[in-house]
Amino acid sequence: MEETRINLAIVIPAYEPDEKLIGLINDLNNELNDFTIVVVNDGSIKEESKKIFDEVKDMKNCHLISYDKNMGKGYALKEAFKYIKSLEQKYIIVTADSDGQHHPKDIKKVYDFYLKNQGMLVLGSRKFEGDVPKKSKFGNNVSRALTRIVFSERIYDTQTGLRAFSSDLIDFMLSIKGERYEYEINMISETIRAAIPIREVAIKTIYINENKGTHFRPVKDFLRITSCQIKYLIPILLCLIVNSIAFALLRFFFYKYLGIDGVYLVFVTLVSGFFTVLTGLIVDGLGICFGNRYILKRKDLLANYIIRFLIIVVMDIIFVELFARVFNFEQAYIPLAKILSNLCLAIITVTLNVVFCHKSKLYEGEE
Repeated sequence: MEETRINLAIVIPAYEPDEKLIGLINDLNNELNDFTIVVVNDGSIKEESKKIFDEVKDMKNCHLISYDKNMGKGYALKEAFKYIKSLEQKYIIVTADSDGQHHPKDIKKVYDFYLKNQGMLVLGSRKFEGDVPKKSKFGNNVSRALTRIVFSERIYDTQTGLRAFSSDLIDFMLSIKGERYEYEINMISETIRAAIPIREVAIKTIYINENKGTHFRPVKDFLRITSCQIKYLIPILLCLIVNSIAFALLRFFFYKYLGIDGVYLVFVTLVSGFFTVLTGLIVDGLGICFGNRYILKRKDLLANYIIRFLIIVVMDIIFVELFARVFNFEQAYIPLAKILSNLCLAIITVTLNVVFCHKSKLYEGEE
């Protein structure tokens, strides 16, 4: 049976580009055959850049998308994805930057790897070796650490713009929020949450002129990116609040009307844990407050989710009972026992996420 051919579309968002964009397109045309380049003019206003785009639209294999106002990298990527979707053909989509950071051979390397490993998101990841601008290394290190803590996933380069995925995922990619640089970190976060595999391909670390040509705003965009990762902790915070309220109300009821001892304390902790699990399912199932809307759609995710919650409930019972015994079940210290239990659970959860995180294999060459 003849193998179904899959087209290649290379997406290059560009804002105020220079001659490096022309060079990249020429190199791609020399390196690859039978493909499409979708260049997005993200509201460039400089005359030099306009001349670049006038040249781009007449280049081989190029399609140019333009609009007047600068909307951000995430918006530009989505416009390209919408265009590719309108072609109604199956594509392997590779995104790349216009500023010379991605060598054509690395773009081809990511594409070739995806051909052999489809159904995933492939990242062209830098090792950050050699002379790397401090702000670039710092930003990526913080983002990597947050990805490890929040998602228990170790990724070498969370901020790479060189990525590959199938056009089957276009609707998924369009559903991801973010119009500027935060879109790319949201793409990784949502891919992890949806249990779509992520693989990484080692590429060259290229920074031209200390990366001074970048449009990345060190403070504003850094805060935007980190907040996009931290926000996924909100469902955990909501569950913790419900757990604490339920524990306080149930404890008050048992203490005032029935009296309380170790047995009642275990029961109160267990019931408050049940409300915590229920809250988690509602938040995630409805996708509110950044809950994981994919949980209820996949049995494997749901099973792991419930098991993890039940383990936490059991550990909560153990810790509350332990600290209550330390305080001899003195009523004034029971809230402190609960606080210490929650603190221990938070520390253990973060530690387990960091220590036992899934480590992405960095593909170097031929497998």
